[in-house]
Amino acid sequence: MNHASHNQQTKAESSIAVTGRSARRLECRRFMIYALLFAALFLAAHMLGFQRYVNIISGTNSFNIWQMVCGMLYIVFYIIFIGLVPILLIASALFQAGAVVKGWFRHRNGSIP
Repeated sequence: MNHASHNQQTKAESSIAVTGRSARRLECRRFMIYALLFAALFLAAHMLGFQRYVNIISGTNSFNIWQMVCGMLYIVFYIIFIGLVPILLIASALFQAGAVVKGWFRHRNGSIP
């Protein structure tokens, strides 16, 4: 293999590695953005007092249609906040930790990109 083709191959490999790293960072950021968005939606619903209308599930009060929608939205946002936001935050942390560990192993092996 001549020197020019080796340089082209090395450049192509390094561009793939950079793309992989930036994709990993993008995935971490995407998880964080979604977690913050869902948390903000729940906070907004809570601050607007939608929790007052959650008793529509038991059928104890009869509200108008908008109050029923507010109650259902609060329930949906609450379930997302409790169930999905922690998963997104943990996934983001694991992606970041994996990138750090992978970089550490590359550094120890002497193959720093």
